[in-house]
Amino acid sequence: MVSISLSTTDIVERVEQMLDALSLLGLSAKDFAERCFALEEFLALHGDGLFKTEKLDDTTRDRVLTVIARLDQLQKRAAVKAAMPGKLQKYIADNDD
Repeated sequence: MVSISLSTTDIVERVEQMLDALSLLGLSAKDFAERCFALEEFLALHGDGLFKTEKLDDTTRDRVLTVIARLDQLQKRAAVKAAMPGKLQKYIADNDD
């Protein structure tokens, strides 16, 4: 598999967009899972680009740290949802304002 080399800024921007898409209200469990899988594939292909030794400016460094924190929150959210019975998840989603 050939991967396209993206800059750290490009990777961070794309991951931010994908995380924003996961935060949409009314997202079905199927759509959530598909978007998580797409994010996982993207990071598998381009995630090493975040470990480049290039010097990051303060803004980019802060964005990388924010993305890492958001990925950690997503992982925790997914773990909680996975442990919850389906009917309870639906009830919460239906009553979430």
